[in-house]
Amino acid sequence: MLHILLLIIKILLITVSAILAFLLLTILTVLFVPVRYRISGEYDNSSQYVAGKVSWLLHIVSFTGGYSKENKAFYALRIFGIRINLSKKAKPDKSDKKQEKNVFDSETSVQEKEAEEYNGKSDAADSENQNLADEEKSGYVKSDEAKEESDNKETFKEKVSFSQKLKKVKESLTELINNTKETKEKLSKKLNNPDYKELAGFLWNQFKKLMGIIKPKKGSLYVHFGFDDVETTGKAAMYLAVLYGLLGLDIQIYPDFDNKVLEGKVKLIGSIRLWGIVVIAIRCFLNKNFRKYILKK
Repeated sequence: MLHILLLIIKILLITVSAILAFLLLTILTVLFVPVRYRISGEYDNSSQYVAGKVSWLLHIVSFTGGYSKENKAFYALRIFGIRINLSKKAKPDKSDKKQEKNVFDSETSVQEKEAEEYNGKSDAADSENQNLADEEKSGYVKSDEAKEESDNKETFKEKVSFSQKLKKVKESLTELINNTKETKEKLSKKLNNPDYKELAGFLWNQFKKLMGIIKPKKGSLYVHFGFDDVETTGKAAMYLAVLYGLLGLDIQIYPDFDNKVLEGKVKLIGSIRLWGIVVIAIRCFLNKNFRKYILKK
């Protein structure tokens, strides 16, 4: 009896340890095996498309999707090379079609009977309609006067409602201005707070580390653009120049200050390990100012 009990305990321990080992292996695989991505796109007068592919664990799980001017949106999920349909359409039942046909036939028979009865009563209805038409002719002038009075009342109501709308717009604008003033004052107070300064520096460092994790390892970017306003074109060129420092790839930016144009090409290849993102999340949670001002704990 004792030998059987020890054997059962041994089997239970083996199964529990196997389950724990499988869970640990799964967690380590999810955290350390990189998720690879590939993005490509082109925009000009001849072709307009963007496409992307995400794969994980030696392409066991992969997802492709994108948009093109010719084929519109497209997407596909594959697991072990088997395509899985993400959108399913319900098939219509044949029984429902039969019921619909029977109902339609019954309705047509009822309508035919009603039409026969209606033809018998049509003569009496015509005489009644003539009497009603004579009565309406006698009161025609009165009805027109009533319509004019109602139109005048409606135009007056529209004028009043328009003035009320203007008042509401003015009130909303004044509230918006007051709210912006309050937010400016609150931001100035927060920026002078040393805790906020320390939190801002901490978040900026974590953001740079996050960009180092998710930024593409290879790729190129070509943008040729121009807007109606020269100032807008200059601002866009200044903002796009920030990509040089963040991505560090082959980036070609050509602003056109004379013509209105927009064309470009992009090709990005990279990989993301979730372990680095988890480490950043743990650092943020352990930070005292992050818990105090953002999580409010």
